[in-house]
Amino acid sequence: ESGQLSPTDYVRITSTA
Repeated sequence: ESGQLSPTDYVRITSTA
């Protein structure tokens, strides 16, 4: 992780978790 995530990336991560 380099730092911040885009709103879409955040949803991606939380959806696949």
